[in-house]
Amino acid sequence: MNATAQAFAEDTTLKTSVLDAGRIREIQEGLGSYARLSGAQEAALLDPTGAVLARWEGSQRAAELDGLGVLATASFSATQALAQQLGDTTFGGICHQGKQHCLYLAPLLRGYMLLTLHPTNARIQDMRQSLVRIVPRLNQQLVQPSSEATPLSA
Repeated sequence: MNATAQAFAEDTTLKTSVLDAGRIREIQEGLGSYARLSGAQEAALLDPTGAVLARWEGSQRAAELDGLGVLATASFSATQALAQQLGDTTFGGICHQGKQHCLYLAPLLRGYMLLTLHPTNARIQDMRQSLVRIVPRLNQQLVQPSSEATPLSA
């Protein structure tokens, strides 16, 4: 987590914005842009419980993402707690690689998460470069009022 994200996360006065239909649509467009740039097959915004709040409309595994979101969020929390016990304060995400898919979970503000699925042969460099662009934009979407939000696909 970078210094800006850390400051946001620690600021308890900062309110998370309401995700109205317009905001969800903006987030879905940004997730689609991210998916195209990174080679992701699936992309979803998860709330702190792992529930899918928004998903890229190109998603083919919609029902599976609900279960994956809950399991991935729990896995992230457990892994983060282990990292903290070992003195790692810079823990920034988790990746699980299977035979056909690679799941990446990136933390956002206030416990929200970005869940992505990539083919196992995806270029990690493309995924990371795309994450560097979308994570700050998603964080802005989560804290700014609708009229002030920064478009995710910019």
